[in-house]
Amino acid sequence: MEEEENSEDFDEESIPICPCCLAPIEGDVFVVQFCGKCFAPIGGLAAINPFERIFAQGYIWRAAVTRPTKKVTLIAVGSAALFWIFNGIITILAGYFTLVDGVVPIIYILMGLLEIGAAFYVWKQVSANYKRFLSRQK
Repeated sequence: MEEEENSEDFDEESIPICPCCLAPIEGDVFVVQFCGKCFAPIGGLAAINPFERIFAQGYIWRAAVTRPTKKVTLIAVGSAALFWIFNGIITILAGYFTLVDGVVPIIYILMGLLEIGAAFYVWKQVSANYKRFLSRQK
């Protein structure tokens, strides 16, 4: 009896779609882990497998930077940017404390500045996109 009810809900001709962009999913739903159009993680293993998890986190960061629609996104990215700035400062200070023949290794300074620069760039992009979103809402 229960099997008959389930068979009525599922149509064999139905096409699975991506929950983010509503594009049809090409291939077997149980094998495909990401949408071919928007690259959103759609498979159950996308958040578990180490390699696929990198792409799933990348999708989250891309969505946060390009399409921030909520203030909580702005706060989350801002706190991550503050962490990157703090980590960059720690990296530069670590270079000063690990002198090699009395010279600060340049790699520490470069990596710290790169991290601080990336944090400011991401924060600038997210806040500009959020302001653009708010101006479109009015």
